This record gives sequence, structure tokens and C-alpha cells, in this order.
Amino acid sequence: MVDWMNVPDSPDVNAVSTGNYALLAAELCRLTKDMKYCDRAYESAKWLDDHMVNPEGILMDHYNGKNCELKDWLLTCEQNIQMMGKS
Repeated sequence: MVDWMNVPDSPDVNAVSTGNYALLAAELCRLTKDMKYCDRAYESAKWLDDHMVNPEGILMDHYNGKNCELKDWLLTCEQNIQMMGKS
């Protein structure tokens, strides 16, 4: 997961930051064949699936790391990330 901001006591996670990190790591894995990038891509994508996808299967925008609350924010950029990862 990628913290939205590096702010003490604010462990918030944003789907766009984490999703793009996962896509970048997957591309670096493909290009370099270095398993550390493959592992990071998998871990980040799995974290999104485990924590930021709602019961309807929609990737939501924001996760509050303090109280483990998934915000009900739905933005189109998250749907683009979700579709890119499925292609």
C-alpha cells in the first residue's frame, strides 16, 4: 500500500497512488525480470482487493488507516485503475 501523504498519525491510503504503484511495479517486473518488483506489484494489488474493493466489487478511493474505514468515495480514476489491472 502507498500512504496518501507522509503525515504522522494519518495513515490514509488512496487507491490511485497504490494502484499506480502496483502497475508500475508490474511493468518494472516485466522489463527487468526482478522478482522484487513482481512481489511488490502482487502485494499492492492484493492489498487493494482486500481493503479497498467494496462488496459490489467496485474499487473505492480512500481508506482511513486509523479506524480501518473504507470511505464511500467513488471517483472515475479508480475505475480506470481497476480496468487497467484487469486487462
